[in-house]
Amino acid sequence: GEIIKIDYKDNFSVVEVNTKLGNLFAIVLETPETASYLKEMKPVNLLFNPTELLIFKIKDENLLNMFDCKIIEIEKGKLLSNILLEKDGIKLESLVLTKQVDKYDLKIEDRVFCHIKPTSIFFEVV
Repeated sequence: GEIIKIDYKDNFSVVEVNTKLGNLFAIVLETPETASYLKEMKPVNLLFNPTELLIFKIKDENLLNMFDCKIIEIEKGKLLSNILLEKDGIKLESLVLTKQVDKYDLKIEDRVFCHIKPTSIFFEVV
């Protein structure tokens, strides 16, 4: 993605990044004054742990960082399930409780909504 806006105060910044998933927000414990990569128009990759990507059946308009995806693979385990998702050629992975997969009755080809908290996103400078 590309950094399009940075708001900062004290020692942290809220960074808005334009991505193929939509505009995503991340909280960074640095500022443009302390980190040279924090510049508007700077390309970055956004990374997160698969346990931090939450899946919903219904879109919550009040949440930032929510986007739709299609389930392309489900690996069900006894306790945890790995769900592979796709949106516009981007593949994402979510690790959830198998109970959630069963409760939501998730299947391959289902359309779902994904949410990632701004505090769970990491930057990789490109």
